[in-house]
Amino acid sequence: MMICGRCNAENPDDGRYCRSCGASLGTACPECNVPCRPDDRYCGSCGSPLALSLQDEPPALAGPPSSAAMKQYTPQEIEILLALRRTLKKEETIIKTFRQDDVDKLFG
Repeated sequence: MMICGRCNAENPDDGRYCRSCGASLGTACPECNVPCRPDDRYCGSCGSPLALSLQDEPPALAGPPSSAAMKQYTPQEIEILLALRRTLKKEETIIKTFRQDDVDKLFG
């Protein structure tokens, strides 16, 4: 079994992408084309250094993004987002009620 370097899920040895989070499970060595795991820094077959993208991919749960990487919203965009959130909350309540009604119909 191959362990995903991003979410620690178990995957089959021949898998190319994680079954749990979709992260790449490695690529082939650019020199000898032997499959390498994402945490390998050098090819186990020929010793060639592997691409930085294999080791330096940030983990999915690394924490909140830095303030420089976050999008800055205008006051109008914030109002639109809050209105959408309120709408979703109302629909969520309706959906939960509908599901409970369906259960009640089945079991009396």
